Amino acid sequence: MWVIGMGLVGAMALAQPVAGAAAQDFGQVATPGHPVVMMPPAVVTVAPPEARAHAPIPVNDPARWIGTGDYPPAALAKGESGITDFALNIDAQGRVAACGITASSGSSALDQASCELVARRARFIPAVDMAGVKIAGRYASRIKWVLPAPPPLPQAGTRVVRYVVEADGTRRHCEIAMDGSVWLQRPCPPHSGGNPFLDKDGKPARRRATISVTTKVDDAAE
Repeated sequence: MWVIGMGLVGAMALAQPVAGAAAQDFGQVATPGHPVVMMPPAVVTVAPPEARAHAPIPVNDPARWIGTGDYPPAALAKGESGITDFALNIDAQGRVAACGITASSGSSALDQASCELVARRARFIPAVDMAGVKIAGRYASRIKWVLPAPPPLPQAGTRVVRYVVEADGTRRHCEIAMDGSVWLQRPCPPHSGGNPFLDKDGKPARRRATISVTTKVDDAAE
């Protein structure tokens, strides 16, 4: 609009006065020897705004909604595993209003735990319609329950740990070796402090502690 308006003003400034002619408005341009020409109205094209509508969006990482430590004891004892499909109803404030199982894992314990844990931990940006208004929405996903691996069996051998206890009780230079192998340095436990060793006069003294643990595996007698 501004570009068109400037063009009209410039055209009128160059026009010669016409005897007896009335004053022209911005929609008319007069030039010598030519009749008044009516300028067509400017056509302004406005691009439609981008759609702002979207479904509920998780705020926290869905991969962290359920962890290995959440495996239901009942399912763990029975060796149950499987995939649970679920759907959440999310209200206009982004809260989980309801949870339903859309495909069972085959284990009621796993299905129940899926909804209980997700409903408690999931956080959402609520859904928005085309007008930008927050509305209720739906979110669907699935959880794959995999039985944790059993702990490794103990291996026969001797494990030796050694470290230095400073006069102030701080543990340093933590090392470990297995069956006389090369000593490997390991980070000492955080906040590894405590009482120091004492010398014969009862004064704190710097000492090295060595702990040896031997594991033996034999055939079991019937």
